[in-house]
Amino acid sequence: MKIVIAPDSFKGSLSAFEFISCVRQSAQEHFKDIQIIEVPIADGGDGTVEALVHATNGQIIKAAAHDPLGRPIGCVFGDAGGTAVIGMSECSGLALLSDKERDPLEASSYGTGEMLRRALDDGFKDILVGIGGSATNDGGTGAMQALGLRFLREDGTEIVRMCGRELCNIAKLDVSHLDQRLKDARITIMCDVTNPLTGSNGATYVYGPQKGADARQLEFLEAGMCLYAKILDTYAGKEVSAMPGAGAAGGIGAALHTFADAALQRGIDAVLALVEFDKIISDADIVVTGEGRVDAQSAYGKVVHGIAQYASAAHVPVIVIAGSIGEGAEAVFPLGVSAMLALPDAPMTLEYCIQNAKSLLKKAADRAFSLVSINIS
Repeated sequence: MKIVIAPDSFKGSLSAFEFISCVRQSAQEHFKDIQIIEVPIADGGDGTVEALVHATNGQIIKAAAHDPLGRPIGCVFGDAGGTAVIGMSECSGLALLSDKERDPLEASSYGTGEMLRRALDDGFKDILVGIGGSATNDGGTGAMQALGLRFLREDGTEIVRMCGRELCNIAKLDVSHLDQRLKDARITIMCDVTNPLTGSNGATYVYGPQKGADARQLEFLEAGMCLYAKILDTYAGKEVSAMPGAGAAGGIGAALHTFADAALQRGIDAVLALVEFDKIISDADIVVTGEGRVDAQSAYGKVVHGIAQYASAAHVPVIVIAGSIGEGAEAVFPLGVSAMLALPDAPMTLEYCIQNAKSLLKKAADRAFSLVSINIS
């Protein structure tokens, strides 16, 4: 029997690797002749680099960059089978800041641009950028500045450090020093949102509050973003700012699409294509996947959806083990999910479930494989 274990992490309780370990132990106890293929999944946020490096037998590459507030930090990116995998959270992430330090007026995506430049220096032509967990609302200007784009004021002087506060001061763009290697690179942004750059559903008003902006700061940032959007649209000759996903990660989606011709792709689709998931499951008997919560949204581009699509095409049954099952979760069954289990096996608090996630997962896997054993006996 060949079992493919391909989970996302359970935020706050289980990493994808811990999930795999628990389910692997259960599978080995229930079946004698078994082949287990481990494919940790991430869709652009924390853990993406490590998961894809593991899944492709790649390697971690150490690098130096600057955090959202301009402090030097050591970070990593991945070589995943010849594709550079960069996680924005590694260098421009919200988790790098304390609660008091969260400030989208001052935060810059410069570090992400440094990581892109390093990948180009190392000769990578294919680059995958996970943009989950960003701390920035600078429209991706910091990243582009690190790649040679100059942002000028009305008087022609250059803005030294691009960040959210400086968006309102941009009058002109100078692309003469923009890294020319971007033209030959194929950059894909792992993007699971459809927000435009500006407006009530744009980068600032939707994501600014979680990055530390109050009502007054939101108005200021939005005014700057609207000005920047006009400049981008004029340069591109089209409404880049209205493009679905333009507002991703504080607007870096719009910047990389405009200046590096980057493509925006659902995170799970980009990951499964990179690891060649169709080949991995072509002769599998079961796929076991999971994520922290399965509900109606799971049927629209999340990990379970992506896994089920591939497995359904290969006629392989899918077992989903979730931290919790919410309203509308049954929508995943028509996608190709055969069975779905939750960690709780009795009334319990969320705190208890999180603290005992490993043992509860092992029990849930035991229940699942017991039923599988009945079916094949």
